[in-house]
Amino acid sequence: MKLLNRRRTWRALGVVGATGAVLLAFNGFAQADEPEAAGGVINACVNNRNGDVRIPNPFSNDRRCNQFERPVSWNIRGQQGPRGFTGPRGPQGPRGPQGPAGDDGLTGPGQTVPLSQAVPAGTSQASWVASCPRGMVATGGGAFADTTNVTLVGTRPEQTGAGPVTGWRGAFANTSATEGGATVYVLCYNAPS
Repeated sequence: MKLLNRRRTWRALGVVGATGAVLLAFNGFAQADEPEAAGGVINACVNNRNGDVRIPNPFSNDRRCNQFERPVSWNIRGQQGPRGFTGPRGPQGPRGPQGPAGDDGLTGPGQTVPLSQAVPAGTSQASWVASCPRGMVATGGGAFADTTNVTLVGTRPEQTGAGPVTGWRGAFANTSATEGGATVYVLCYNAPS
């Protein structure tokens, strides 16, 4: 008789265990659907005596907290936190491959070619070009007034047709009653071949 009672007890425990597992699985599926339906909020109940947390099953009658519990809720996703500290600098990477060879540069000694001229009195704009010798190109230039009655209006590179820049232009004004002077200069190097 004792053996029969033990078998019945084990069978009853097995049935109860299987039923509990099924209920827990169903409860888990219900809980997984519930936060999305509630707009991203998880609602739960906290036992006032022992602090246990229970998430009510939304498909059963115990959807609300009982008299021995208090309701709590939290968002599935919290607010963005503050920016973290900058991490330490990483190790230097491997050296990259060598790049392609550049174009041939200018060769030989450079040459400055100045050209000074008179700026007549009462002139609103007088301009001229300082040019590089044949076979050389301009790499820069400028202009300046030689006398205090002359004003520099502007400078720019000078190009003949579609070829390279071979000169520099300067423009001046002299609104005084006396003649003045100014200089335009160009920096020249041998043209690349």
